[in-house]
Amino acid sequence: MASPHADDTPQSTTRDASWWRERRARPLVMVGGLLVVTGILHVGVWAILGGPWEGPVSWRKPILFGVSGGLTSLSLGWVWSTLPYRRGDTWLAAITAWALLVEVALIDLQCWRGVASHFNRSTTLDAGLYDAMGALILVVTVVAADLAVRLHRVPTALEGDMRMAARVGLSLFLVSCVLGIWVSVHGDLEVSRGRSPEVYGA
Repeated sequence: MASPHADDTPQSTTRDASWWRERRARPLVMVGGLLVVTGILHVGVWAILGGPWEGPVSWRKPILFGVSGGLTSLSLGWVWSTLPYRRGDTWLAAITAWALLVEVALIDLQCWRGVASHFNRSTTLDAGLYDAMGALILVVTVVAADLAVRLHRVPTALEGDMRMAARVGLSLFLVSCVLGIWVSVHGDLEVSRGRSPEVYGA
């Protein structure tokens, strides 16, 4: 008797260019493509409107977070497509996609409002949006940690060097997430003591 999720059984992803059609990968692929496009479009906005590249209020943020968030979403979708289906995977992948989409959207919103997106607690709204960004990226970090464990513990559609590359790449992504969380927490403490948020790349 066929499994109800037979279409989600990972095939040889290294040879199958249609991995993005896999049920769990689809929402992450759609969001990833959208975020990359928004990042590129903001390059045009920056070219037209001008403004500094550095500083707490800069078009740099929609550009970089759009492209990096999009590539992260695409990468997580690809990893998911290589793993055996687990109950709840489809919903978890969709939640992850939404978390990335909303986080980048909030960063874009703050830039268009002309205020800093990070270490900004000047108003109740700004503090709430900043906390929401932190919560969303924490969701992505927990999901990525779960995927990393599964990559090491269960059979995948990857072989040899590709499996090792996926494991190392996801592990490095987790390190970057943990460092980002540390910078956010430590930066908040330092800003509360009167230090400039620009020291932490705000």
